[in-house]
Amino acid sequence: MEQQRLWLQATVERNADDTLHIKWKNNIEEVRIYWSTSPDHIEEDGELLATVNGESSYTIETPSENERPYFRLVGSNGQAVTVAERRLPLQGAFNFRDMGGYETTDGRKVKWGKLYRSEELAGLTESDIDYLQKSGLKLICDYRTDFEVKHKPNPSITGARQVCLPVMQELAKDLNINEFFQVGDLSMLGKPGEYLVNMNQDFVDGNEAFVSFLKLAQNPENLPLVNHCTAGKDRTGFGSALLLLLLGVPEKTVMEDYLLSNGFREKLNEKMMAFLGAKLQNDESRAILGAMFEARAEYLQAAIDEIQKQYGSVEEYAEKALGFTKESLEEMKVLLLEDK
Repeated sequence: MEQQRLWLQATVERNADDTLHIKWKNNIEEVRIYWSTSPDHIEEDGELLATVNGESSYTIETPSENERPYFRLVGSNGQAVTVAERRLPLQGAFNFRDMGGYETTDGRKVKWGKLYRSEELAGLTESDIDYLQKSGLKLICDYRTDFEVKHKPNPSITGARQVCLPVMQELAKDLNINEFFQVGDLSMLGKPGEYLVNMNQDFVDGNEAFVSFLKLAQNPENLPLVNHCTAGKDRTGFGSALLLLLLGVPEKTVMEDYLLSNGFREKLNEKMMAFLGAKLQNDESRAILGAMFEARAEYLQAAIDEIQKQYGSVEEYAEKALGFTKESLEEMKVLLLEDK
């Protein structure tokens, strides 16, 4: 029997004028909206923002100055939910987003304000850094290679420890994509999308960095944390997907989260495509380049299929290949999920 849904279904989106639009799907007579700069105990410790009758949305001015707001919606029918913006309103990282709010197969939800994923942080402004400091960020897990880190080092964020977890360091030494651009031909990378399909399959066995990330996420002293790479879609995409799957988030939801990078990076990708595409000699190479900028379902699916092929399930993969036990996985759920 399907479990009764007790969560109020709601979202928060930022408008062009920086107001916040809170909307909910359930047909509820009255909804009380509380807010706080902490995602925990909002109803008890936060402030009542509004009581809304007979409507399904509410638009407000941002209630906090350069600090992340969280909202708790409580319906007169007994349903309630904590909710926040998915993407953080940073000027120098367009793909920095919260992994909270996703519902698991057993009816729990990933806690907001604990787990983040992002692209490179080198472009963060002083205001962005202040915003992240106020969010209480404790740990930055960086999947980039030594070369990438040296070229674009992360800024220092007070209170946040930085840990380098390079993925595919050896491959980066052997494969210098800049050399392909110098000759204007990317055909050595295979058909459009083939390179990233293969890369995602390789993540499954080349998993040392992701094991470290998962173990760091199990320690409450490291939260909130962010895992990031350069674009925030491939290495970060796999690490984030693996964590969400192990928390019990359905594969369909995990894939939807993975694909969000396309919208958040769309304008930046267009600029990069125009700049780098001009260096290429043929349409085939431009198609390969375009595929590398995208987060395609086939990329992450290649990793998921490889896990299924080798281990049968993501839980078996975690136990047999990553060194986790059923008990440690359950402890991680207790830490990172909220009950109704």
